[in-house]
Amino acid sequence: MKNKYLLLVALMLTGVFVEAQNFRYVKDMFTDSDIVVESDLKYGTNIDFLTSKLNNPANIGRDLVAIKTAMATGQTIPANYYDPTDASSDLKVTDLKYDIYYPDGAKDSETNRPVFVYIHTGNFLPPCINGSPLGVKEDEVAKGLCMAMARKGYVAVSANYRLGWNPVSDLEPVRKGTLLNAVYRSIHDIKMCVRVLKAEGSGSNKYGIDPNKVILIGEGTGAYISNSYNTLDKHEEITYTRFLNPVDGKPYVDTLNVGNIEGFGGTLNLYAPNGQNGDVSATIALGGALPDTAWLEAGDAPMMSFHCVRDPFAPFNSGLVIVPTTGESVVEVHGGNLFIEKANAIGNNDALKSATINDDMSAAARSRYGKTYDYIFPAPRNKMTVTADNENLFPVIIPLGGSIFQNTAQPWQYWDTAAPTSKCEVQPGVTADMASRQSNPNASPENGALWADTITGYICPRLANLFGFVGVDENELNSRVQIFPNPSTGVVNIRMEALRIDNVRVYDINGKLVDQMDGSKS
Repeated sequence: MKNKYLLLVALMLTGVFVEAQNFRYVKDMFTDSDIVVESDLKYGTNIDFLTSKLNNPANIGRDLVAIKTAMATGQTIPANYYDPTDASSDLKVTDLKYDIYYPDGAKDSETNRPVFVYIHTGNFLPPCINGSPLGVKEDEVAKGLCMAMARKGYVAVSANYRLGWNPVSDLEPVRKGTLLNAVYRSIHDIKMCVRVLKAEGSGSNKYGIDPNKVILIGEGTGAYISNSYNTLDKHEEITYTRFLNPVDGKPYVDTLNVGNIEGFGGTLNLYAPNGQNGDVSATIALGGALPDTAWLEAGDAPMMSFHCVRDPFAPFNSGLVIVPTTGESVVEVHGGNLFIEKANAIGNNDALKSATINDDMSAAARSRYGKTYDYIFPAPRNKMTVTADNENLFPVIIPLGGSIFQNTAQPWQYWDTAAPTSKCEVQPGVTADMASRQSNPNASPENGALWADTITGYICPRLANLFGFVGVDENELNSRVQIFPNPSTGVVNIRMEALRIDNVRVYDINGKLVDQMDGSKS
């Protein structure tokens, strides 16, 4: 129970009206100028599979000794292990970093903010090589969403992760195996990022972090990471038949080589525990998919998904991942239409529910549940039905494209058309900008801002339910707030039961504001 007191001196009140606002974490509390951004903060160092040469065991052993000795003795890892062009070492390392967005302490005194960790897209390859101008933590959509969440009071983080796989191999087992390993390593990276953020929140807490409230949101490739992070928690889950190499019958992911599920151990792994766990409170997917709904079990974190029904690269229901640059198939996966249905059915998403979530974004999503749409393939696969009553799924409906790969997969994406990564050629005469506009012709900062509003408008009320930051309507407020004495000529006592109140305003009978209080500073 909370008691709030306002001293109103020499006021003759014949009526007192209280307006209580609980908009923090749901609506904008700050402007862009109130947000501090710190860039390129290191959260870890590990083996770089994108640039390392792994075909000479003797050289790898030699390099590992040098790298691990430097780390164990507190020395700087020599520069030749960072430089892909330096032939004196085969094994290379990379520093993993994040950018952090948070309300200026001069404008906000909150010290227990939820943390929103954004995981970028990019097909586990650098921009241009991946056929796109995107694929780094500084992507425009990353900056836009992180700023949008920080304006609502969150601490927002955009993190990078390790890249590297072989999408151009003629052999499907090679494409599949290298992709699964890329996903597995990236989970380790983001787990290390989460642990470092939790250590900060449990220590000096410069950013006002609540270490028990961490949300992951992944876009495209990042969505595969966030979904897998949430659901891959047992070794046997990477030994399912579909994840075994048909050549030797062994799992594609060798934990003795790259580490266990938590990201520790393994010959080619440098992470070590820091005393924190990698647990998260919720995961959100913008596109992408889940490698296997069998991984999803009761007790996993709540999940939300935004998924284009006609996404040609990551199936809305189930199907094969398609390499954007080659059109080759890689591995069968399960899209938002399936994994959200299962997360709801097994009770994982119960904490997101509320009868009071009746906003425009929720209404738009609900209007599409149970409906059947023309699909991207010819008959008999020319229809796609959205699961009925599939709360926490936002089905995105974009008009059917002229060909399969002209259907939009990520409408929230936009990019700087003048940047070198937009102008580079991904095919002779085809720039990354041109290639990306084939499936996203409306990409623009304005459209990106609208999508940021849509995404945050949908997820924030549900996250508020999850964390107990629940808004209160007028009828409920009247039943849970006591104001006495009323009328009053002096002190007015306002007693509120089990409510988090960000702002209280007191008006007289004529509607004049006579006093107010900022609940976050009381």
